[in-house]
Amino acid sequence: KAEIDDFTADNETGTPQLITSGGQVPTTSVRPFLGTIADIPLKPGETKKITITLKVPAEQPAGGYYGVLRFKAFPANTANDTNGQRVSLTASVGHIILVQVPGQITEKLDALSLRAEYHKNPSNFFIHPPDGMRLEVKNIGNSFIKPFGTVSVKDGKGKEIYSYEINATDPRGNVLPKSTRAFHDNIKNIGKFGHYSAVASVTYGNGGDVLGLKTSFWVVPLWVMIVAGAVVLVAAISIALLVRLWRKHRRNLHTRH
Repeated sequence: KAEIDDFTADNETGTPQLITSGGQVPTTSVRPFLGTIADIPLKPGETKKITITLKVPAEQPAGGYYGVLRFKAFPANTANDTNGQRVSLTASVGHIILVQVPGQITEKLDALSLRAEYHKNPSNFFIHPPDGMRLEVKNIGNSFIKPFGTVSVKDGKGKEIYSYEINATDPRGNVLPKSTRAFHDNIKNIGKFGHYSAVASVTYGNGGDVLGLKTSFWVVPLWVMIVAGAVVLVAAISIALLVRLWRKHRRNLHTRH
């Protein structure tokens, strides 16, 4: 049995989140493009190839539309189970459908943030060398966008110590219209102490628009923080004692006069 479901992106990894509760059909749904799909009988071990036809209305606005075509497996003789004593396990497999209707297409991407992270926890201050970078972008157009570009990581002296390509999978990942997506990539060669910076150059479409993002972060080991804290504490105590002695000395001078 075939079923057409809508989905949304999780605004993080781009993983589809199925909408199976019904309700209003999203404006980006492909359901209006698909008619009724007949059940497909399959014998044990049998394989069939089927063709699904999409019919886009002539007045359909231009842009990107998407959905999931799911096929669920059911026992063929379920209808004959009049006693309701048969138990079966239903499996399903889904195919993501992306349709771009031609016309006035707007490709527009906004680069939101670039941050270093340790075990997927972003920050600007680390006690362990960060192991990844997180780039977040938002598709504010009406079509699918596959961003690409590079990220360069530099040390405190401005020397590049690592670089990588953004969204380098094959095929590249899509950012759905009106949604955000974060790309996580591993980084290397970060030392145990120091100040670092990273610069991202993000582009999309034919590469005509380039978006730039910058970030910086510190790596300070825990033992350095402990030593620094101890030094500050000793300095504070010393200053307090000096102030106390100075005040006591002033009182003694005032008493003598």
